[in-house]
Amino acid sequence: MELVRKVNIALSQYYTYRHGFSDAFDKLGDVLQQVGAIAQFYLNHSAQLYHAAQAARAAVKALGDTADEMIGMLEPIRARLLGLVGPARANGDEAAVIEATRMCLPMPGGKC
Repeated sequence: MELVRKVNIALSQYYTYRHGFSDAFDKLGDVLQQVGAIAQFYLNHSAQLYHAAQAARAAVKALGDTADEMIGMLEPIRARLLGLVGPARANGDEAAVIEATRMCLPMPGGKC
């Protein structure tokens, strides 16, 4: 009798939620078809994708190296700017002001 009760519960649940199950299985089928297409493309082009991924990795590494170099160049520039501001202004409460007459911004064809 217990088995019949469990089967009745299972059937009741199925009849109550069958539309939801059907919809979920339809959507799962759509997802699996898309994944299958992507997997097939990958299998047919794995060497090309590998080389593209390696090139992207190298480009990101080069960008990171360049950014590190640029950040490294900021330290001397900061030191020079603090030298122009002077120690009193650099550590004081007032805003650090750099006098334009003490600065040189190199421009093409111009001299400092």
